[in-house]
This record gives sequence, C-alpha cells and structure tokens, in this order.
Amino acid sequence: MNFTIGSIKCFTQERNEIQREAVKHGYVIILGKSIDKVLGFGKNDSKRSQMLVQITGTLRNLANDDDSYSRMCKSKVVQKLIQVLEKYNSPTNKELMQNISRVLSKVSLDSECSKAIIATGKLRFLADLLCDWQHQTLFVQRIAFVLANLTTYFDEAREQIGTADQVKKIIAVSLYFFETDQQFYEDELRNQGRDFSPRTADKIANQARVVEDTLVKLIRLVANLSTEEQFIESITQSGEREMLNEFLTWMVSTLQRKKIGKSEEFILNSVSCATNLLFYDTPSKEVMFDEDLRIKIFKAVKMYVLETTNEELQIEAVRVLSNLSRHARLCEEFVTDRQFIEALILILDHTLRELVFYTIGIIINMTMHDSPRAKLCQQQPLLVSKLTDVLKDANIEDMDLAKVAGKALHNLAVCTKQEGATFSWSSEQIKRLDEIVTNLGEELDSIMDVANEEELEEIKGIRDLVNALINDMPENTFDCPDAKCGRKFKNQGELDKHVQRRHGSVK
Repeated sequence: MNFTIGSIKCFTQERNEIQREAVKHGYVIILGKSIDKVLGFGKNDSKRSQMLVQITGTLRNLANDDDSYSRMCKSKVVQKLIQVLEKYNSPTNKELMQNISRVLSKVSLDSECSKAIIATGKLRFLADLLCDWQHQTLFVQRIAFVLANLTTYFDEAREQIGTADQVKKIIAVSLYFFETDQQFYEDELRNQGRDFSPRTADKIANQARVVEDTLVKLIRLVANLSTEEQFIESITQSGEREMLNEFLTWMVSTLQRKKIGKSEEFILNSVSCATNLLFYDTPSKEVMFDEDLRIKIFKAVKMYVLETTNEELQIEAVRVLSNLSRHARLCEEFVTDRQFIEALILILDHTLRELVFYTIGIIINMTMHDSPRAKLCQQQPLLVSKLTDVLKDANIEDMDLAKVAGKALHNLAVCTKQEGATFSWSSEQIKRLDEIVTNLGEELDSIMDVANEEELEEIKGIRDLVNALINDMPENTFDCPDAKCGRKFKNQGELDKHVQRRHGSVK
C-alpha cells in the first residue's frame, strides 16, 4: 500500500492534467478511505505515519485541482486530516504535519471546505500549533493562512479562537516573527558590500521573504480577530494590554522601514490591522495606546494617503487617520503638518467616494476641537471651496456624503464667528455656498411629499443641517477701502455713507 500510494504521489506531482484526471477518477475518495484503513491498522505508529505521509503528499498534489475540494468535503477528508494532525502532532512527524498544512491552506480558499474545518471545532488547536511549531516557519505560515481565511468570512471561526489565551499565543508568535524579520534587516545592513555567491544571496533573500509572508498571515489573523469586541475585552481583562501595545509598536516600526515596491502586501495588512485596533482607542475609554505610539502611527501611515496607486491602501490609511483624529492631541499634530493637510484637500477631488467620505470624517474631527479648527481655517482657505464642491456633487443622490460635507462646512462656519477670529471666507465662497445649500434645501423639500417614513427621517436630518448652515454661514461684507480703517458693512449703501462721513474720499 505504501509503495502504491507513493507511486501515485510521484506521477501526480507536477502535471496539472494528470492531477485533474486523478480527481475525476475518484482518487480523493480512495485516499480518504485509505486514511481510515491506516488509522485502524496495527499498533506501529511509525509505519502508520510513513503511510500517512504518502497519502497526505498525494492529497497535497490533488488539491491543486479545484474540483478536488467538493470531493474532500463529501468524503470527509478535511475532518480526517485534522484528526491526523491532532494525533500525530510531534516533531518526529514533521513531513506529515507539513503535508497536511499544505492541503489545508489550499482547501481553506473554498467555502464548503472552510465550513468543514470550522465544524471540527478544532480552531483553538490550530492556533495552539502556531505556538508549538513557531520555529517551523512554513508550517506557521500555512496554518496562519488557514485561520486568516476562516476568520475573514465566518463569525463562528472568530468566536472559536477569540479568547485571551489563544489571542496571546497568536500575538506571542507574531512578536517572534517581528524580531526575526528585524534580524534579517539588520543582517542585510551589515552585509552591504559583501560579495555573496548568487546561490547564497538568493537563499538569504528567500528566507527573509518567507518570514515577511508569515508575518502578513499573522497580522491578517490579528486584524480579523480584532473585528470582534470580545478580542479586545479578552486582552484588557486578562491584564495583557502591554502585549497588545508591544505588538502594535513592533508592527508600526516594521512598517516604517518597508518599501511599497517590495512589501505592498505587508504594508496593506499592517495598516488594515492598525485600523481595527485603533477603533477601540477612543478618548471616552480607558487608554489603550499612549500618545507617543499614536503619533508614531500617524507618521508611518500618512504617506500612503497619496503616495500609492493602491486605492485599498489609501482607504485603509485614511481610516487609521480617522480613528486617530478622535484625539485632540493628534489633531494638533495633524494641523501642524501642512503637507498632510494639503494632501487631505487634494483627496476631496478624488473620484473614489469612500476615500472622500473618510477624509471628510478626519476634517470633521479636527474641527471639533477649538485650537486645531482655528489653525485649519487660518492655513487652508481653499478647504471651504473643496468641501462646497463635494456638497454640490453629492446633493440628494448621496445624502450620507452630503451630510458629512455639510457638517464639516458648518463647523468651519461657526469658527469664523468665534470671538477674536482673524480669518473670514471670501465673498465668492459665501455666495456659491449660499446658492448650493439653498438649491439643496429646495430639492429636499420637493421630495418630502413623496418620501416614506424611513426616507423622511433621513431627509429631515440633512434638512436640519442645511438650515443650520444657512443660519451660521458668514455673511458677505463690504470692506472699507482704507486699509487703516478695517470697518466692514452689510451692503454697499452703508459702506458709501461711512466713506463719505469718515474719509471724504478714498483713493
């Protein structure tokens, strides 16, 4: 049996057409039955392990064909593989463990196979394997890939893993790989100028790539788990907040030295993970992360707002910044970075709606605090015009976007009326915005008669905002032409009377 299956493994190793034919002729089902036979065969674990190596190696080959997935589910091969994984979890069975990890990593891309893995109830066991086998990088990479795939799409998967003990183990393994990645980076710096053979140079580069790829899977897993509130609660309640801080600190430090051309997937997953973790870091809650770490995150992420063609990365970057902007101290940091603010204003012209929406969210948060709001008004007169453009384009077709644009404009309008304000909107800005909000108000009124109850609630919310904006918008003024005077008047007639009375004539 061992030699027969070994032969099948050899001739199905490379050619896709042979793998496809083997799947069509029921080899997956035969191999599934063979696992049952082997597990019930004799008492010699060593021989059983050798036969299982051949079976799982063959299944690894056949898993290259997508049609094998349904057959693996039907014959319960997925469940049997996890049973073998659990029974033969030992360093002496390294090849067997590696084979199974490769099969599971492939089938975890299939929805039905994913459900079968989850149904075993063994996800905590798989998470334990990350820790037990952390020095076997490829094994960790594949198991992390499986868990990341499952936790992306299935609530039950996140619930099975999301306990304090499991999460701590996953973070501990991640920290080990962050340190390993850092070591490769330091070695690369030390070895600059050394003349390695091409073979040695390729080997070192490949080892570094494998470590980075493993980190990508682990970071993605942590990001998925952190979409569940119980993830954060399990960490904070177990007194392991510092461990979470250490994870985020390492991730951000690593992110700062990675280059988009070589490590785009790492950067995207790291920024996405930071987004999820920072969601819980609100001013109203107990402090999750300290101010220095927040500023470090801002400096690491802000460049990806514009300096990439990856729109998914841009969106994740503005989501991170949106979460950070809930903190007044970070808003102060934002407004002192003129290039960053100019980048936000440029984004308001972007055609990607989600990117514009989150960017306006950052602006709203900045305008919630007196000092950053005043600095924003003073430094960026163009901001009002750009927000007005967004409001005009959104109109009633996109009420959510119109609402956030109107909210940002209202916050800026209120700022101009504060005592001691040294800035004002131009007459052109006021006139144009007045026309747009008036037209918007009229359109809202026209559809209220035909709107249902749910739609009326939405319309009322934006109509109230339009009314507030009309009431609080700066009024156009007529300035005295004498620069030393500085008086302002509501209309031309009052200005003319003032000039005649006080200045006689002004050149």
